[in-house]
Amino acid sequence: MEITIAQSLKRLRSEKGNTQEELAAHLMISAQAVSKWERGDGMPDIAFLPRIASFYDTTVDDLLGCEEVRRGEELAKFAEQVQSLSADADLKERLALCRRAYARYPNEAIVLQNLSFTLYEEDVEKNGKEIVHLAQKLLEKGDLEQRVRALQILSLTHDALGDYEQAVAYASMVPTQCDLLISVLKGEVLVQHCRQYFWDLCEKARKFGERLISTPEANYTDEEKHKMERMIYDLFYLVFDDGDFGFWEARLARICERMALFSTKMGKIEQAFEELDAMCSHFEKFFAFSSIDHTSLFVRDIHYTLPAGHDQEKKITGESYVERLKRPVYGALHDDPRFANIVERLALLK
Repeated sequence: MEITIAQSLKRLRSEKGNTQEELAAHLMISAQAVSKWERGDGMPDIAFLPRIASFYDTTVDDLLGCEEVRRGEELAKFAEQVQSLSADADLKERLALCRRAYARYPNEAIVLQNLSFTLYEEDVEKNGKEIVHLAQKLLEKGDLEQRVRALQILSLTHDALGDYEQAVAYASMVPTQCDLLISVLKGEVLVQHCRQYFWDLCEKARKFGERLISTPEANYTDEEKHKMERMIYDLFYLVFDDGDFGFWEARLARICERMALFSTKMGKIEQAFEELDAMCSHFEKFFAFSSIDHTSLFVRDIHYTLPAGHDQEKKITGESYVERLKRPVYGALHDDPRFANIVERLALLK
């Protein structure tokens, strides 16, 4: 209860805009005592509660947090009832429940979310303006997940109302992992959006895979790490089925080097040299690359030109990978004539 009073005192003082000294003067006590209450290091004597409530023009119940407890219980019960009425057959009853809750709690995120989505289910065209109003309030009141839901309902509602540009604008505000644009884009723009997803997919898989494999807490064996790198490598070949990798040749080379690393650790020397040979081939193609019009099914017609800034990446690639291969972990390869050939190929990358 002390923590509840501490929170209430800080909230009420913030809302009224007064100081601890002003409340202390009203109660004829020291400001240090008020500060102690707000820190939760103590609580007011029961005789002070009505006077504090009067100072803030509220009730003792509010000061003690009783109203907040009741609100929490009622909202939890509301959420449970909405869930039980989720079937289409209960739509009218669910809408009535949401409206009753909204009349009592017009600014609670859980109420705003459920009422807006229920109105959308009932008749989005008839309820469009009200849905937009509720969802915009939810954007201000909700947590991250609820704000994403608000953007979703705003995008879908504007799309249903024929406001395509606004639908796309709201969909574009959603974090990339919650892509809503596929729900509202149309025609050639949708085609390009989907193809761009697949163009980016392999690189995202490579980044996440590399971090996962490299994190000790994941507890993968070298054999498992090699297998995972191979799966990511094969993913590139599935998406870019024509072999039109373009810029991603450099990423494939990086994967090959990592596969060779784990192969060497496992004592699979022949396999390691095959992977290093593939690494060099990918790098050589990358160094010859400047632009491409992709032809593979998932990424067809995507055009990519290598930015000028990547010239620096090309300049340091050969030297940096020579240094990587000279590390002790590759020691089992160093005396093999094929290793000198790999180093020479990397040194020739200009």
